[in-house]
Amino acid sequence: AISEEDILLSLTNDMELVFANDDEIKDVVLLANLLEETKPEFVNLTPSRILSYLQVPEFRSAIRHFKGIGCGGEPFTRNIYDSIKECADIDIYNGYGPLETSLTSNSKKILNPDFITNGKPLFNYVTDVRDIDDKLLPYGVIGQLYIGGIGVSKGYYNMEEKTKEVFISLNGLPYYKSGDYAVELPSGEMIIKGRVDNQIKLRGQRVDPEELEQVIVRYDKINNAVAIIHEINNENHLCAYFTCENQVDIGDLRKYL
Repeated sequence: AISEEDILLSLTNDMELVFANDDEIKDVVLLANLLEETKPEFVNLTPSRILSYLQVPEFRSAIRHFKGIGCGGEPFTRNIYDSIKECADIDIYNGYGPLETSLTSNSKKILNPDFITNGKPLFNYVTDVRDIDDKLLPYGVIGQLYIGGIGVSKGYYNMEEKTKEVFISLNGLPYYKSGDYAVELPSGEMIIKGRVDNQIKLRGQRVDPEELEQVIVRYDKINNAVAIIHEINNENHLCAYFTCENQVDIGDLRKYL
């Protein structure tokens, strides 16, 4: 989890780590009060959560104490950059990395919001763009992003077949097939272009709409279902639509899911 990265980063750099309690996590006004009181210099959040928090005046005021803010788990856009800069002139970083590679593998300090990348690999990481035969692709050619290095996991627990699919060794280095399309620039920076499969990321969590649809149609009386991401009040939400012969108890369906 991202919490492990925050804890280890602070411990190894002699930095103080501020913990929010359950109420502060759920209530952005209480969280803003905590930020005003403790005045942290840096925070990591998903882009959708940042946009949601920035709608609250107390949070907009509180981030003026920051020196920087890290974004990750979802695509970073010009709108997110502008929204943050309207409140505070702070450094903004766009990070990328899946759980299978100990979280962040690439990072970029955004200096030009008209040219947003996911940056170069961090120390002890290698990021390559390869084709379906695991061969390197030239700069500017889209392919799957492979992440190699000592931070790469050894595989999934009790999932031998899945492990063999995505964890490989190339030239003696462990690699993880990220499942993300990417383009490498001559500078070595990466631009993530979306998923190879149907998975999407919502608030930093991977979601497969097809898997959700399959679960929904197994519920009694439902015939067909479609799951999509829908933007509501500048925040993405996972929404499911279905057809049925008789009335369905939505509350019971939620419990079923």
